[in-house]
Amino acid sequence: DEALGDLVDRRRPVDDLVGGGGVDLRGEGREVFDGGRPHLEVLLVLSFEERDRRVLVVGRALARQGVLFADGSRGVAPLLPRLARVLDDRDGCIVVSAVLAGQLRARASLVVMAKFDLVEFLENIQNHKVTYAFIAPPVAVALAKHPIIDNYDLSSLHTMLSGAAPLDDELGKAVAKRLNLHMLQGYGMSELSPVSHLIPVDSQAVLGLDEPPLSSVGWPIPNSENKIVDPATGEEFTVPSEGLSEPGELWVRGPNVMLGYLNNEQATNDTIDADGFLHTGDMAQLDADGSVYIVDRLKELIKYKGYQVPPAELEALLLTHPKIADTAVIGVIDEESGEEIPKAFVV
Repeated sequence: DEALGDLVDRRRPVDDLVGGGGVDLRGEGREVFDGGRPHLEVLLVLSFEERDRRVLVVGRALARQGVLFADGSRGVAPLLPRLARVLDDRDGCIVVSAVLAGQLRARASLVVMAKFDLVEFLENIQNHKVTYAFIAPPVAVALAKHPIIDNYDLSSLHTMLSGAAPLDDELGKAVAKRLNLHMLQGYGMSELSPVSHLIPVDSQAVLGLDEPPLSSVGWPIPNSENKIVDPATGEEFTVPSEGLSEPGELWVRGPNVMLGYLNNEQATNDTIDADGFLHTGDMAQLDADGSVYIVDRLKELIKYKGYQVPPAELEALLLTHPKIADTAVIGVIDEESGEEIPKAFVV
């Protein structure tokens, strides 16, 4: 207890880490992103399962995202008294930047699980009176359909944010109706430190716009830019007057963009162009309010339960079987869960 007290006494406010209000979008001293590369004050290395793709990000960019998450008036979801987040060793970036730093600034409690277990998740919400939960779509499937949900008091929950993979609009509505809460969705990737788009808790108050459908990932976070580009021609699609734009690749620029892939200059140059835009590899559309909808993936990676699964790794594993001569792995949509799963063709 004495050691913990000493740590608390020596704690530094998150504001100190981000330069004392450097992301205050309303004040005279606000920081405006100029399209340049971030400075190397603090460097973090985030490892993928893909061993040759390790992401270099700046610690200050992570702290900025935490500040943004802690204040909904700046256009993103605020952290409220108690939150739950399922954590494993592949998504530590999300916790550090989008949850941990934000809850420190908001002086909120954070409930963290080492791995997902539905019963433990429900017990944590019930016992700790969690008000705001971060989930992935597979968890939403259980919350919408599993009969065990009715055995727990989840009435403290008022908001839930889904990320890591696209959330189906009907599935999100089913969870919101069953649990009587406000369902939101966001988008990001490790290369974006990691959040680039969110539906605010109150879109009308923050942006003066109606909340988009749950199939949308919302708007770019403050101090960042995005554009939808035809991957074949490089033409940028404009915001349509009504309906949705043509699908194109989502490009993002801002202080949250990574420095690059560790010791892999070619991969970095293939991902970040000369103007500082990161090419996400995800196909997206815009609606008339500028809200973004992720509709397909340009890259080969299969997103299974929030994990990035390289088909080549599965193919290599299958080829270790003595009776398999050749194989090819693709992503398909599972009819029951609605999420992408790997499918192998074997010779």
